[in-house]
Amino acid sequence: MAFFATIWRIWLWRNSMVYNGKIFDHIQLFETIKIRLGWWCKAQRPTVAISLNDLLLAPPKKSVDNMPTFNVNASVLGSYGSAGIHGILRNHLGSSLVIFSKAIGVVDPVLAETIAIKEALKIFYASK
Repeated sequence: MAFFATIWRIWLWRNSMVYNGKIFDHIQLFETIKIRLGWWCKAQRPTVAISLNDLLLAPPKKSVDNMPTFNVNASVLGSYGSAGIHGILRNHLGSSLVIFSKAIGVVDPVLAETIAIKEALKIFYASK
């Protein structure tokens, strides 16, 4: 769902540029996407302890809290080819909690990164 919400927001922004003369501002576009995704995440997981304001306005710093960090990446052979994704979830101390790696077939780099993020979100929400 996050992928589609992001693509939808980009498409709406593009239409505003084409039909209404809106100027491209990547920071404002990113913030708009972040707000939409924050609303969606809070709707899906209302019991998560972080507030929407904290999620959107002041992301927690590693040194201050006990939040885990998920790092993901994708590798694609050329501009469209065989691809794989991998990621690691670490706790606030830097210890590995979950590691994943898998082949995803033949895709372009943007789709590969999106699949990596989706996989990380699925793992994160399935974990305690």
